[in-house]
Amino acid sequence: MLRSEDMEHVTLYFSKDTAKQAITELGNHEMVHFIDQNASLKTERLPFTREIRYLEKLLSRVSYLNNETVKLTPLAKTAARCRSLDLGEVEAQINKHYIRYAQLRDLQNDTFSNLSRLQEDMAILQTVEPLIDANNKEHFVAGIINKEKSFLLEKILWHSLRRNLVIHTFDFESEELPKKVIFLVFTHFKAKSKTTQICTSLSARIINLNEKRYASQNFLNMASLIGQIKAVYQNNVMTLKSESLCISQQIPLWKYFLKKEIKIYEIMNQLTLSQQRDHLVGEGWILKRNVERLAKIMTFISEIHGYTAYEIKGVITSLQGNKSPSPLTNSKLEKNLGLENKEIENYSRFEENPRFEESGDKQSGDKEKIGIKEKIKNKENPNQPNKENQNKENQQKNRNQKNNENNEKPKFSSLPTHNIDIITDPNTPLSTEPTQPPTFIETNEFTHAFQTITNVYGIPSYKEINPAIFNIFTFPVMFGIMFGDVGHGLILLFISLFFIRYKSKLDNFHEATQILVDGRYLVLCAALSSIFFGFLYSDFLSLSIPLFPSQYTVDYIYPFGIDPAWHHSTTGLMFVNSLKMKMSLIFGFCHMLLGMGICYCNFYYRKSFLDIFGVWLPQFLCFVGFVGYLVFLIIYKWLVTYDYPSLISVLVGMFTSPFHVENSMYPGQVYVQGFIFIILCVTFPWMFFAKPLILTHRKSKDLVDVWMHQAISTIEFGIGLISNTSSYLRLWAVSLAHSQLTQVLHTMTLGANNFIVRIFTFPIWLLATAILLIGLEGLSSCLHALRLNWIEFNSKFYEGHGYDFKPLNFMENDEE
Repeated sequence: MLRSEDMEHVTLYFSKDTAKQAITELGNHEMVHFIDQNASLKTERLPFTREIRYLEKLLSRVSYLNNETVKLTPLAKTAARCRSLDLGEVEAQINKHYIRYAQLRDLQNDTFSNLSRLQEDMAILQTVEPLIDANNKEHFVAGIINKEKSFLLEKILWHSLRRNLVIHTFDFESEELPKKVIFLVFTHFKAKSKTTQICTSLSARIINLNEKRYASQNFLNMASLIGQIKAVYQNNVMTLKSESLCISQQIPLWKYFLKKEIKIYEIMNQLTLSQQRDHLVGEGWILKRNVERLAKIMTFISEIHGYTAYEIKGVITSLQGNKSPSPLTNSKLEKNLGLENKEIENYSRFEENPRFEESGDKQSGDKEKIGIKEKIKNKENPNQPNKENQNKENQQKNRNQKNNENNEKPKFSSLPTHNIDIITDPNTPLSTEPTQPPTFIETNEFTHAFQTITNVYGIPSYKEINPAIFNIFTFPVMFGIMFGDVGHGLILLFISLFFIRYKSKLDNFHEATQILVDGRYLVLCAALSSIFFGFLYSDFLSLSIPLFPSQYTVDYIYPFGIDPAWHHSTTGLMFVNSLKMKMSLIFGFCHMLLGMGICYCNFYYRKSFLDIFGVWLPQFLCFVGFVGYLVFLIIYKWLVTYDYPSLISVLVGMFTSPFHVENSMYPGQVYVQGFIFIILCVTFPWMFFAKPLILTHRKSKDLVDVWMHQAISTIEFGIGLISNTSSYLRLWAVSLAHSQLTQVLHTMTLGANNFIVRIFTFPIWLLATAILLIGLEGLSSCLHALRLNWIEFNSKFYEGHGYDFKPLNFMENDEE
């Protein structure tokens, strides 16, 4: 976990008619991280864009069916990955079920609309029939409107008709329909059309009481029709539910298959044609420990599917600065050779792509196009012989005979498919120089959370020292310094043990709990560190812990931590604050010194001695001279005496009067501080001029960028020398806030002398402890610890310019 695993650059060669099958086998074994060689091309110019878009269209239909059917029946969780499916079969099934489901859904909606309309009409007639004269219905306007618009309708009618109307409203409620209001308006004949227009503008539905179907004698027929439509609607619901059950059982399989096909075609879009234009070439990365396994898999693919080949290029692990690794000069080409059929689906689109035409000459490309057209004609008319093809076959035989006579190296098509030979074909283009390899760091359940924290800031570059291995120690320690309390640490410990114990049951339970499930071991380490520093501070929920007998004397040294008597002293807060502040500075110095040590290891690993001499060495001398001297004064004052002058005045005096000390703390202090002052004056010009001048002497390129980068780095280091050191004082500040807040909460709740008051304030104390002290204070401590690791620590050595190793993998489809 200290550095990423070794990678090997691999170039893969596929026959054009078996490339898809070979890529599928590689994806099943999750080994190859493919490199996109056509990243500069637009999506429309890639050869398999149409297939991907069509598959995405099918996937959108499956997503629609999933969203519709999940409401009715639970989805099957297991996708039969081992079952071999055909794209045409899956496409036919999806389209069949999609069209059928859409038709059933439309039929159900139409039936429900007709049923609700008849029910509303029936309710309107039953409501208004007793209120109107059967022979005089011309002056009445009856209808139904949504309940939220009924008041607005009544108000508009009153103003528009100048109160020359009579209106009655009745609530219409149904379990299946939204709440509506039935209205009956009586007005004069001239205003009837105006009333109808106003009602229609507010989306009200008006019925004509003069129509025969609304006559009172047709009530029984209408009720009978409603019953029939209800039966049809229930039948539609059952049919739709049955169809949904059938679809929901197939959706996981469809999703897995379509996403798998999309991934395969995306990988095929990343391939290029060889110079001979007879096979496809892909490049990628594999783990070095999987090279032998790749050989076995490629042999298996060659035996099953035909022509395959691969070329392994070892990557030099000792990198030069920040440059990409270069391949070894003696590369090995391992191939499973044999090619008979040069046809492939969408081959014409490869030919039309200018990117692919650059690898071969124009004449050979035109000849290949003509040959392919003739093959297609022969397939369409197999009974008609093609003279040109026969002539070409004879010419090819003569060429092969001449090649054998001249003892030339064999072509791909002349080798059997079952042999594995190590050759170097001069006509096969070697892969371009690989870029920086991807980063793969294997983790387990314990280290996964710490590695995730590091990756959020930046993924380690290839072979760069991984800061996550140090965060396993530094993050919990800094959290414990700020959150040090035995009681609160025990609460976190129980929470972490609960999530560890019931991890399987809490997975995917809720998004909030999932964060704690993933970081359960991180919380465990933070809890143990909090308990340790709680004993060190002698704090248990704001109460002192008398681990040993207290002796409040000068000569007595308490065995472990702070003497609990300081909690009852009038100067106890001042003493604890001074102690925590100095502990924070000492820990910050050790933390940043570790970062600078890692920086040296990175430079030495890459054999970048220029960076060691021109960057690291002056920064190290400056850092140790300033911050290291401050830490030395803190420890010296602790060990020797307590009445020497303030450390701040000593540091200020070192810069204002470096060669004069009024009150000396130790013999020779003036000489030591003068020497440190000289080092600080020399190191800044050193780190600014040394590296650019040496590169100028070497006549390197981009010298302007080098000077600008070095100037920014020097200024940043000078500012960070003070700001980063003072940033560690947050350890003291947050720890002080946490202890004082705990004490205030305890005093205002459980600190009362009355026992009855304690009973009533205990729930308040418990709730505030859980939300305020454990939740908010714990989150604050976590964020501050992250900041110190990300900024102050990582800035000393960490680049974080890498990218994840993501081999082609079909197992992720089920997880999605």
